[in-house]
Amino acid sequence: MEIYHLKPDEIQDFATNIEHAKRDHVHRLNLFNEQLIFNTINEAKFHDPTVCSFGQWYASIPNTTLKENVVEHIHILHDKLHNQASLLLNKKINNDSFTAHSYQKFIDLQEQFISELDALYRSVISTKNGIDYLTKLPNRELSQLILEKDHAMFERNNGDYCIALVDIDLFKKVNDTYGHLAGDRVLQLISNIFSAHLRKYDSVCRYGGEEFIFTLPDTDIVEAENIMNRLRLVIQNHFIPINREENISVTCSFGLSKFTIGESLETTIDKADNALYLAKENGRNQVKINNK
Repeated sequence: MEIYHLKPDEIQDFATNIEHAKRDHVHRLNLFNEQLIFNTINEAKFHDPTVCSFGQWYASIPNTTLKENVVEHIHILHDKLHNQASLLLNKKINNDSFTAHSYQKFIDLQEQFISELDALYRSVISTKNGIDYLTKLPNRELSQLILEKDHAMFERNNGDYCIALVDIDLFKKVNDTYGHLAGDRVLQLISNIFSAHLRKYDSVCRYGGEEFIFTLPDTDIVEAENIMNRLRLVIQNHFIPINREENISVTCSFGLSKFTIGESLETTIDKADNALYLAKENGRNQVKINNK
């Protein structure tokens, strides 16, 4: 799982926790450095990595996959920093002198830890800015980054990987008949359905207008078709309230393609787009595959 799998409010909470962890750590580091330099150590809490904001936040992250994929490397660095602080602290308490090398190592770990927090914060904010305001899904710009990352991983691992383009059928008719607010409501609820039925390692993005793109890693074309058909039926059977008196139902058409070795990302997307066109031309509300 990556940051873009989180909901927008969860992404904001993530950024807030990083900011708080950095401020708290900078304050503690400055105090600890001052106590070391002036030999005024009066407490031994800094050696414990669980007492600072970062340690507490890391322990509180409920999603194990997110923890391992996004924060684990900083957590390891954080432990090294506190272990080095503990080493220096023990020498001070025992009136032992520590070498310039051991202190420089502590300073280097400080700088590296803060630098990694800053990099993570920039990544989180960049992801937040790539979230579509209406559907709360990654927008087209962020979708390109997700697709490129997944495509590169597919080429390295030579595994199964599929993408799908999805279009809401006759969406213009919804806008023309019920107004754009009703159209926005349809987009929001369809997006919620997509998000609710995704596996944790899949992604769905708003590709533009009423069109969406799915990335389905470690998924062969048969399984991908089954997943899209299940989504298609959920949408088909879902009634969407557009005002106090009226509900409507909509359908979606799906174009599906599979990455093949040596094929560019653009070619695979074009294949899915052609499959989507066939689904529309053949009556809509169906899944078409393009493996040519």
